[in-house]
Amino acid sequence: KPPESWSFWICAFANNQFAIDHAIADGDLMKSAFATALRSDTCTEVAAVLDSHGIIYSRIWCAFELFYSSVLLPRNCGRSPAISLINADGVLSDGDATLCAATGIKDMLTTISMEKATASVESDKTMILEAMKQEDTTPKDLHNLLLEIGEESLNKIRFRRMAPVETALLCLGAAEVLSLGTLHMVRYGFD
Repeated sequence: KPPESWSFWICAFANNQFAIDHAIADGDLMKSAFATALRSDTCTEVAAVLDSHGIIYSRIWCAFELFYSSVLLPRNCGRSPAISLINADGVLSDGDATLCAATGIKDMLTTISMEKATASVESDKTMILEAMKQEDTTPKDLHNLLLEIGEESLNKIRFRRMAPVETALLCLGAAEVLSLGTLHMVRYGFD
């Protein structure tokens, strides 16, 4: 898809953060601006832009977006948008970052506590936690999902970093591919 056809909805910019009531739709989470944007047929990926402390997940509405994308959309709409972790180094979920950056993000994800996420209006937090409870989902479940995405990202980065090395070794005859059914391994060695 050409980049000029891409579109983004960034909640921090799309919602007036000083008059947020309009985005919450009178207490109906499913009619909130957050849910409406995620429910759009053109929404194929949800990106979490992370700083080194994972500050976004200290906000309950960011936890709601993860919950809506990973639990409600698949159950209610039959759609599962990709959830991507992004930081200043790149799109970690695509393997596009340094190994050091991904390791730092993975370590940071272990420190997140969505149970302690806050909201400007306490009733929003109560409403979101109740919606999660109705779907048998806890903040800990979401945290585990983030850890899983972080681990997958780290593996993709490792793979991207090793692929050129393995290719070069194969070309130099310093390695061979061992096929064991559907499993392919590269054996290194300089005999």
